[in-house]
Amino acid sequence: MDSLYKIIKQLSEEEFQDIYQNLTSNKAEKSALFLETIRSSTNPVEDFLEKQDISASAFYVLKSRLNQKVEDYLLNRLGDPKMEAIHKVFKIYELIFTNPREISVKTLQKLEKTMLEMDNPSVLMTVYRGLKMLHSYDDDERARYEKEYNQAVAFYLTTEKAIETVMNFFRVYDRYYLGRREKDLNELIRLIEKVNNINNLYASQRLYICKAIVHLFAVHFLELPDRLLEILDKEEDAFQKSFEILEKNPDDILFKNLNLIFDYLRYCYYSKTNDVVKEQIYFDLLDYKIEDLLTGYNFGMDCSQILFYKFRKHHAEGTKGKLNTDLADHISKIQVDSYRLVTYVNYNLLFAYAAFYEKKYENAARILYRIRNEVNFRKSPHADLEIKLFLGLCYVLLGESDLANQLILSLQRQLKKSTFSKYEQGRTLSKILTNRLGGKTAKKAAQLRLLIDEFNGLNRGPIRILDHMEINYSLFTDS
Repeated sequence: MDSLYKIIKQLSEEEFQDIYQNLTSNKAEKSALFLETIRSSTNPVEDFLEKQDISASAFYVLKSRLNQKVEDYLLNRLGDPKMEAIHKVFKIYELIFTNPREISVKTLQKLEKTMLEMDNPSVLMTVYRGLKMLHSYDDDERARYEKEYNQAVAFYLTTEKAIETVMNFFRVYDRYYLGRREKDLNELIRLIEKVNNINNLYASQRLYICKAIVHLFAVHFLELPDRLLEILDKEEDAFQKSFEILEKNPDDILFKNLNLIFDYLRYCYYSKTNDVVKEQIYFDLLDYKIEDLLTGYNFGMDCSQILFYKFRKHHAEGTKGKLNTDLADHISKIQVDSYRLVTYVNYNLLFAYAAFYEKKYENAARILYRIRNEVNFRKSPHADLEIKLFLGLCYVLLGESDLANQLILSLQRQLKKSTFSKYEQGRTLSKILTNRLGGKTAKKAAQLRLLIDEFNGLNRGPIRILDHMEINYSLFTDS
C-alpha cells in the first residue's frame, strides 16, 4: 500500500479532522474528498476516480499536494528534532557555563554526530569551538578538536565557494543568453569545470547538489564540447541522486528551497526526451507555480523559458484560446522586475508572440517598441538584433513602409559589425523584409521562397533567432 494511504489510515481521529478542516477552509475540496476516501475505502483511487472527472496528470498533482499537506501537518505537530539540535548549538555558551563539564561534552558530541549527518559545516564549526574550550587542559584532545575545527572551517569555505560558483554561473549565463558571445560561453565552461572540481574535494551532499544544478542546466541549455560532456554525470543518474538527497533532508534550510528548481530541470529533460506522460505531469506542476519560477530567487537560475514551453505546448495542442485566457487572467498580473533582464525580456516577448500569432501585429509592435525603450541593449547584441528583426517583421506585415525601411537600414548597418559576422540568417531575414517592401511581382515571390528556405536552413545552433516563430511563405501571403 502507498505510504500516504497508510499514514492517513493511521492518523488519530483528531489529526484526521484537523487536516480535513484545513483543506476545506482553504477551498481544497477535491483534496479533502480524496483524504476522506482514503480514510474510508479499501480501494481509494478507484472509488475517488469514479466520483471525479479528472485526468491522470491532474490526479497525480492532487495526490502530490495532499501528500505535502499531510507531511507539513505531521512535521508541525511533532516538531523537528534536527532544528532543535541546531538551536541548542547556538546556545553553546549557556551550555558550557551552566552545566557540569561532562554533561556539556556529551551534549556537544551528540550534536557533532547530528551535524555530521546533516552535512552542516557552519554549525559544526560552533560545535568544535565549544569542544576545544571544554578540553583546554587536555593537550591531545584540544589538538584533536583544533584539527576538526580547522577542517570544518575549510569545508565551510568550500561550500560557500561552491554556492558562489553556482551564482556566478547563472550571472554569466544571463549575459551569454542576451549576447551570445564566445567569451561568455568559455567562462561558463570554466565554471562548470570549477564546480565539478570543488565537488571532488569532499563527499558532501551540498557540494553535489551545487554540481548537479549547474550540470543539468548546462546540458540542456548550452552546446558543450565533447571533453566536457565526458565528465558530467548522466542526467538520469544526477536526478536520482539529487532527489535522494532532497528527500533525505526535507527540512534543511538550503535543500527545501531547491525542489522547484529540480522540478523545472526535470520538466526540461522530459520535454527533450519526448516522455509525453511525465512531461505533462511536470508541466501541470510548474504551470501552477509559474509565478514562483519567474519571481523567486531560485539560486539565480533564470526559469523564464517555461513561458516559451507553455506557448509552444498550447500551439501544438491547438489550445491557443486557453493560452490567451491564461495570459490575460494570470500571467499579465505577475510583476517581473526589469533588473532580472532575461526574465523581463522573455516575459514581454511571450506577449509579443501571442499577439503576433493572433495577427494583432500592431499590439506586438507596441510591446517590442516599449521593450527597446525600457531596456538598454548595448551589452546584449543578440537580444537587440532579435527584437529589432521581430519589430521590423511586424512593421512589414502592417504595411508601415517608412517605419520598416528605417529599421531595415539600421539592421543592415548593425549586421555589418564584426559582432554579427556569423549571423547569416539575420542578413537573410533582412533581405526577406526588403523583398516584401519592394512590390509583389512573380519574380519577387520566387525570390521570397528561396530566401525563406535559406533563412530556415541557416537559423540553427546557439545564435538562432526568433526561435518560437515559424517563418514561411504563407506568413507573408496570408497577411
